[in-house]
Amino acid sequence: MRERKGWLLNTAAMLSEGYFLGAAVGAAAGIFCGVVSALRGENRWALPLVLGVTVIIGMSRIRWRWGRLTVERLEASGNSPEEEAIAAEKLDSIGEALHLLAGHYQVQPEEVWEPGESYTQAVMWYAGYLEEKQAASVGMKETARLIGSLAREYQEMEDVTGQWQVRLKEKLGEKKLALDKLRVRKNGSGRLVINLTVHAMRSRCIPTKEVTAVLNHEVGRSLKPDQDAKVVIGREPCTICYREDTAFHMMYEVAKAVKEDSGMSGDNFSCIRLAEGKAIFGLSDGMGSGEAASGDSEDVMELAEKLLSAGYDEEAVARLINAILVQKGNRRPVTLDLATVDLYTGACCFAKLGAMTTFLRRNGLVELIESDALPAGILPEADPMTEYKMLEHGDMIVMVTDGVLDALELGNREELLAYLVSETTSDNPKEVAGQILQIATEMGGQRMDDMTVLAAGIWRK
Repeated sequence: MRERKGWLLNTAAMLSEGYFLGAAVGAAAGIFCGVVSALRGENRWALPLVLGVTVIIGMSRIRWRWGRLTVERLEASGNSPEEEAIAAEKLDSIGEALHLLAGHYQVQPEEVWEPGESYTQAVMWYAGYLEEKQAASVGMKETARLIGSLAREYQEMEDVTGQWQVRLKEKLGEKKLALDKLRVRKNGSGRLVINLTVHAMRSRCIPTKEVTAVLNHEVGRSLKPDQDAKVVIGREPCTICYREDTAFHMMYEVAKAVKEDSGMSGDNFSCIRLAEGKAIFGLSDGMGSGEAASGDSEDVMELAEKLLSAGYDEEAVARLINAILVQKGNRRPVTLDLATVDLYTGACCFAKLGAMTTFLRRNGLVELIESDALPAGILPEADPMTEYKMLEHGDMIVMVTDGVLDALELGNREELLAYLVSETTSDNPKEVAGQILQIATEMGGQRMDDMTVLAAGIWRK
């Protein structure tokens, strides 16, 4: 009701403004025409001329005001291009993930039961049908949760552009930069996201780092442009997205050894960084060695990357991957060992399906993160292990596949490997991964299985 009332008032003001402006110009024209007509003795054209000018000018003014009012209302009610770009990027990731899921859920022609087949074949077909329904159900539930969390994320965003617009325009102007558009938002965690469009005045080329320096000084926070931002700003308008810089940074390294007489490792790994300040790394071990095992673990890691990038949480990713492997029916179990780190806070979530123990080294001591969850692809419903830790400056995380533990001497292999990790005093992940793999290779002699060591270190900036 309030919005409608405001629109009516604007319309009334528009009409009155057009009318009075037309009347004023028409009156002036009427006086002039009246004087001319009086001198010539012809009065019959004065009144029509006054009325015509009044109507023409008044309607022109009304048309201009109507168009301006329409544009203003569209600008006020619509989303900015920057907002649309961010939403489109997020939805594009979700679309890719759903497309990938749909491809895995798709029923192959050979999986369709023909009525003439035996009773045993019919029972097996029906069991597969139930597994497919279960897999699809898991996918739908987790997708519904994702969309709900995405909606809440956007609802929690607060527009605080008004607090900074005048000041930033003035300070950027001092650097010979014109501020064309600005959008400053604060998310639910209180962190700022700034989208601005600028161009250099005259024929200048100004480094983007000068914009960064202005923003950091005025906002009082450490901001960083997205990776695809231009290095130099010219006369053409340039749009840049800034996010608050993370408090931590991470480095990863992987050391691998292939099983004897095998041309390809069945282990695969992933280490990626998301724009929202999350680091993701993990291992997957396919059953056996060679091309088939490598293909299975590669598919699992690729799917995990897509789902995590789209916004699914770690437990949902583990459940979805398990459901897909069960639905495919290849009966080749695959392990999944994931860790996602919030580089703003240091919070880390470990998720495991059939994976080996993870080792967390801190100040010379080693903590074991164990799991008894089964590998993906065995049971219709997975029960992944998830555990949360707050990482600190200098922590080192070590993940291994079963080939590394199997190569160690008999006894409690986890305790032995924990001791070896504690003895690696280096803060270089490459050296840590290499040392552990070298010791395991020397102790095991002949490589009976693929061996992979992933080491990740975290440090405060």
